[in-house]
Amino acid sequence: MSPESFAAFARSLVNDLGSDPLDDEIDEAGARVRDVVRENFEEEIDGDGNVWEPRKRDYLHDPLRETFAMFGAATVRGAPGSVEVKSRSELILGVSADEIEYAHDQNFGNPDKNLPAREYMHVRDDKVDRLEEPLAGGVRRVVDDGVRRNQA
Repeated sequence: MSPESFAAFARSLVNDLGSDPLDDEIDEAGARVRDVVRENFEEEIDGDGNVWEPRKRDYLHDPLRETFAMFGAATVRGAPGSVEVKSRSELILGVSADEIEYAHDQNFGNPDKNLPAREYMHVRDDKVDRLEEPLAGGVRRVVDDGVRRNQA
């Protein structure tokens, strides 16, 4: 393949990546993020691998799971308070502070309320590889389709 042909091929792949949405792959990555967030609740570990600060008093329930509203919003697609903003190339997940007012304070802490951060909405470095697989597969699919078209 000549340099000019390769440049044209590379431009076509960039166009394909822009025009062929990775909907299924982004949805799968989102599901995997929710799985990791569920594990964060179970493990009670923040983004740096530190164990959440213990509760000041004994409660019948685990930290951040008194009503399960925030847990559900963070881990179940479409649950009340769940935020999902999806475009052709990205997915933003979160918990609505309008619907679950304490979500931000629980994740980041609030010194005025003597509330330590118990970061639940994160993906630790040792779990990032789970998200890469579906996205890399989608890019490979687009590239392979481009190669087939170029060879035809």
